Amino acid sequence: PAELFGGHGQQILEGLEKVKAAEHPVVRVSGRRLVSGVLKLVVRMVQNLGVRPDAGVQRIVADTKELSAVQVPALSDEALLVHLERLNGDDAARWNEALGSITEAIKGREPGDAVPLYLRAGRWYLAKVSRSDFALACFTQAISLAPSNDDALEAAGQIYRKAQQWPELIGVLLKRADAQANAAAGLPYRAEAADLVESKLNDAKKAREIAEAVLAVNPAEQRAVELLERILLRTEDWSALVSLQERKADALSGAARAEALCEIAEVYEDHISDTAKAAVWYEK
Repeated sequence: PAELFGGHGQQILEGLEKVKAAEHPVVRVSGRRLVSGVLKLVVRMVQNLGVRPDAGVQRIVADTKELSAVQVPALSDEALLVHLERLNGDDAARWNEALGSITEAIKGREPGDAVPLYLRAGRWYLAKVSRSDFALACFTQAISLAPSNDDALEAAGQIYRKAQQWPELIGVLLKRADAQANAAAGLPYRAEAADLVESKLNDAKKAREIAEAVLAVNPAEQRAVELLERILLRTEDWSALVSLQERKADALSGAARAEALCEIAEVYEDHISDTAKAAVWYEK
């Protein structure tokens, strides 16, 4: 190459080695293509256009060295990642190479820097190369660095849901509940987890425990109420069912409360065979 490029080929090849060893993954990916493109251009000039190597190669080498020497720390990760997305387009092979470099480069970064990058890489693995396994690995890494990061938990949960990995999804839902700013905000996640424990894992005892914990905070949490009612009806635990329905009625008003009171009366009438108490609740 040195002879072919009029003495400057070695500089170009050294530039290739420099960008291949660059710290930032975007420089490694785009820089390698940059130098590769320069090599092809020079060969084309020499072979097809009759241009003397010394006349044009010096300028090309200077431009290449200038671009290869861009100070990466001066650019934000966001700007570099946007550039990478534009550079790779929908080319799956390029994305595989780039994402491998990115995930390797994230290692050792501070959590505040690493977590957003793991999230971005995970989303790209899903969208660009359809690799949910690699995406999940990225989201899991983000969770290990920031256990309460809701974006990472939600993304991992979506993968578990699609794959029907119910124990893992339940675990993520409970973690999301724990990560909320207050207990009330986490109740919908706990209620869903309880529902899955009952419907997918067939563990009515555990589901009842979670649902009762939800209702201890908010007796009107609809999903937990419906789940617990279903469990109590199936196990024919009538006294517990009446107690649940009373708490539910206390949290309601208007027509909704009237309907809940009628449900209590129906349990007394149909299952406990206590028409006197049924009449009391109907009167209420």
